[in-house]
Amino acid sequence: MLTEVERKILYKIVKSENFDSVEIELMNRMLYLDDELRHEVDQKHIAEDALAELFHEKHEADLKASTLVDEKNELEDELKKAQAGLCVTIGVFDKSLEEMEKEANEPKSNIEQEFSRLFEMSKAELREIEKKHKDKK
Repeated sequence: MLTEVERKILYKIVKSENFDSVEIELMNRMLYLDDELRHEVDQKHIAEDALAELFHEKHEADLKASTLVDEKNELEDELKKAQAGLCVTIGVFDKSLEEMEKEANEPKSNIEQEFSRLFEMSKAELREIEKKHKDKK
């Protein structure tokens, strides 16, 4: 590929000297091919720049994907901890419920039975007093 200086020198040589038509045609062809080569090199640079941009975008996308994977893993860990806590809470609740059911099904102690009997007697006596009071009216 010719530099700008080389191209200018070539133009000056062509203008200043007498060349036959074949030589001029060859020089024109050489300049045309040089222009084509310049165009191809420019296209190559454009493609390289585009490829570099794509690699940069891919790198950014990879970083974002990595960040998303890390966030997903953190959320999964938090979910597992929450599930474990929920299981413990359910276990404690189930145990408390079982204890309450067990206590409800156990026979009452002598003191509780006596208290219940006296309470029922008190209610019966209260009803009798209320009945006598109504009868007096």
